[in-house]
Amino acid sequence: DADILWMPGVGNFEKGAKILSDSDLRDSLNYRFNNKKLIVGICLGMQLLGKNSEESPSGLDGLGFFDYEVQKIKPYKSKCRSPKLPHIGWNEVAYSNSDFKSGEKYYFIHSFAFKNIDENSFCEFGITRYQNISFYSYLRKDNLLGFQFHPEKSGNPGQILIKKTLNLCKKSY
Repeated sequence: DADILWMPGVGNFEKGAKILSDSDLRDSLNYRFNNKKLIVGICLGMQLLGKNSEESPSGLDGLGFFDYEVQKIKPYKSKCRSPKLPHIGWNEVAYSNSDFKSGEKYYFIHSFAFKNIDENSFCEFGITRYQNISFYSYLRKDNLLGFQFHPEKSGNPGQILIKKTLNLCKKSY
């Protein structure tokens, strides 16, 4: 019955997807999604909003709310140097069509992300550049928000983002 459900996450997609499959959490989250209740995924929580991940060798599915696969971070061209993984540290997010402020730095720790999506599937998105690659670090679709970074570990910019997310809930739902 909560106004917002926060799906935090530190860990592995396969283990997270298994927990969803072995419990009634998947059904509860589907019910919440279908009833337009706000769901906010952070890091692994965001990735579990997708349909699957390269981090799941057995092919366990995520929730499928975002109809895209989570991929390992790697350069676009095979001749480019591979980025250091995991990506740990502070990076900027460039937002499109959002109340969130572009250029703020947030704390990241991950090796997988959403990379190839149809941006028109989302009402808002954010992109982060890390070394020689770019990935989606924020996605919003209907009653779903996903942050690849950790706002709770991002100091003042993270606190502002969390407050804006709470205000979004008050306005929209």
